[in-house]
Amino acid sequence: MKLKMPLSISSAIVSVAVVLFFSSSNSGVTGKSTSGCGGGNCHQPDTATNMTITGLPPSGYVQGQTYTLQLMVSNLQKLGAGFNMTVNGGSLTASAGTQLNGLQELYHTSTKPMVAGMATWAFNWTAPSTGFSPVVFFIAGNAVNMNNNPQNDAFDTEQVSVSSAVTSSVPTITSVSVNSITPNSATINGMVIANNSATTCSIEYGTTMAYGNTASTTPSSFSGVSNTAVSASLSSLSASTTYHYRIKASNANGTVYSNDAVFITYPSSVAETNINNALFFPNPCTDVLLYTAKETNTQLQFAVLNAMGQYQNVPIIYLGQGRYQLQTSQLLPGIYRVVTQSNAHKEFALFLKQ
Repeated sequence: MKLKMPLSISSAIVSVAVVLFFSSSNSGVTGKSTSGCGGGNCHQPDTATNMTITGLPPSGYVQGQTYTLQLMVSNLQKLGAGFNMTVNGGSLTASAGTQLNGLQELYHTSTKPMVAGMATWAFNWTAPSTGFSPVVFFIAGNAVNMNNNPQNDAFDTEQVSVSSAVTSSVPTITSVSVNSITPNSATINGMVIANNSATTCSIEYGTTMAYGNTASTTPSSFSGVSNTAVSASLSSLSASTTYHYRIKASNANGTVYSNDAVFITYPSSVAETNINNALFFPNPCTDVLLYTAKETNTQLQFAVLNAMGQYQNVPIIYLGQGRYQLQTSQLLPGIYRVVTQSNAHKEFALFLKQ
């Protein structure tokens, strides 16, 4: 037989019940996922209450994918449970017994009886569509006696995190260069991103685009997602020779190559820069180089290339009778190749800028 209580007492109890957490407010509350609820006549913190989430991918989430998860609140001494949960990335979808507040907060709609000390809710979580890691689920769980009395109820808070899945792809070669050129050696440098897969790297080189020679880089293998500097020293090269080279990078996802590039080894002596004894003067040069063509009655077209095969902007003045003046003052010290073209033939020569 139920006893009737005075209206004033009944109203006071209703007023208190509005602010109570979880089972005392059977429809649940929001804003408690990180702080929980305690103090005064409210629920008491108790580490015997545990929260877990199952169904999160152990290898990390895939961007934009939806996962069906389970939230479990357990306490062997209690009869029922409720929860409030927020997530800092992606969006939640409510299911039976739960309700959303926005897209990233979920709470129970009524106290759920425990079975073997555990209450479980299913819900969907859609992972962020862009890079965001880690995603953290903030959970407050309350285990209750189901007697509509907050005393001796036990709450606790928990955080569960999941990182984005590590994806891998073919390597990325971001830069290629050459330096330390001598008559018989050169150093090839590059920057390579392994893209989360163990990557091996080498240099292919030779006097044609068939290459034919391979040199391992330092380091020869690496992984990760950052730019890794690689280099290889080439030796036993021939002087005054054009070499083609490229970087090769391979991992489980495939093999990539850099674009073909060239460099010219230095001559072993200044005398080697003169293919024709009367071609250049002075050689080595500083500010001006005089060029005498084999054909004195035809004006030539010129191209000046540095040791890396890059075209140089060199002012050229025709002096008449097959003589030309090259303004070399703006060139950096090093070896350069001049290619001349006429209707009759094409020739090249090397000169040294000091």
